[in-house]
Amino acid sequence: MRTRAQRKGTRSLHWLGDDPLQKVLSYLSVGECLCGPGFVSKSLLAIAASASLKRARGLESYTLRGDEHGIVHALATSYGTKLWPTRLVQRFELRRTVALPPSVTYRISRVKGGESNIDNETYGPGHPPLMHKLHGLFDADLDEEADDVLSTAADCSLDSGAIMIKLPLQLRASHFRIGFGNCRSWLFRAWVFEAYSENENMWHTLYDSGGVSPWADDHDEYRMGKLKVFPADGSFGASQFRLRLTHDSDACQCMHIRGLELFGTILPPWRID
Repeated sequence: MRTRAQRKGTRSLHWLGDDPLQKVLSYLSVGECLCGPGFVSKSLLAIAASASLKRARGLESYTLRGDEHGIVHALATSYGTKLWPTRLVQRFELRRTVALPPSVTYRISRVKGGESNIDNETYGPGHPPLMHKLHGLFDADLDEEADDVLSTAADCSLDSGAIMIKLPLQLRASHFRIGFGNCRSWLFRAWVFEAYSENENMWHTLYDSGGVSPWADDHDEYRMGKLKVFPADGSFGASQFRLRLTHDSDACQCMHIRGLELFGTILPPWRID
């Protein structure tokens, strides 16, 4: 008969869900466990660094927990196994260390006053002229008092616009997080967050603002909109997501999005490197 501690330990392993640690422990044989804690510890270390575990990780789904580190952070840090790379950049007289963008691509489209699209290009990660834009768009640890490099005239008073990001994997989104630049955040009220279904060849709305700005109570034009988390009704895996302005008959909107981060379950296959 098993003791209470043994029963509790078994339940704890099941509570891990899809955590890779459960897979690691299942690789140890009864004979190895009988050799004592020192031998087991060495065996676990060897398995944790093995190529077989890396392959096993990518063959099952992996859920990103919490609302701090999502898929952008995971891609930038090789799923938490490396430090987020940085570089020193200069803007005017200011020199600062910024995070390099992760392995995602993004597209920004804007339309002002019924004119033709003024910016519709796809940028790859690490594009030097867009380092500040990429840093502000994807960095999850923005300082609320830091220099805001996203509140430029190009993102002001738009009739329509969208930010699309493409991931190198499939993500079943559960929630997402955005912040806003220091420019009329209370007017950012008509927008949706969408995911593209390759099977149906169409975009699906995962979140609708309902005509209310997340920063509706903040009428200070020169204050940044704090990072906020929103639910995403994602029932399918997607590699393309976009945040899109919808029609607002009362006024044009600004689109100074910063700190864009996605959370959910990563679907196989995926690679840690």
